[in-house]
Amino acid sequence: MGLFPEGNGVAFIQPLVTAALLTLQREAHAIASRHGVPASPYFAPDGWVPHCTMAWKVARERVLEAAGFLLGRTLPLRGTVAAIGVIDTPAEVELRRFELRG
Repeated sequence: MGLFPEGNGVAFIQPLVTAALLTLQREAHAIASRHGVPASPYFAPDGWVPHCTMAWKVARERVLEAAGFLLGRTLPLRGTVAAIGVIDTPAEVELRRFELRG
C-alpha cells in the first residue's frame, strides 16, 4: 500500500508489477501518443506507478487514517480483472470501458 507524496489525499494498493504489465503499459502509451493523446508525466513509461486507488481526495488530516485502514487488510488481495477503462480525471467520467473475456 502506498500514498502519493503530492498531498492530494490518495492511498493505494499496488499490483504485482511484472514485465508483461510494464510492456502492456508501454504499448498503450505508444499507441495513445501516436494518436495525439496528451499524457501526464505520471503515465510515461518511466514515471508510471501501477496502482489501484483505494482513497482519493481524502482531507490531508485524514489520509493517514485511510492508510491505516489499508494496512489492516490481509494482503495480497486476489481477484480477476473483468474490464479495463479510460477515466477522465479530475472530471471522474468513464470515457471508454473494455470488457475482458476468457
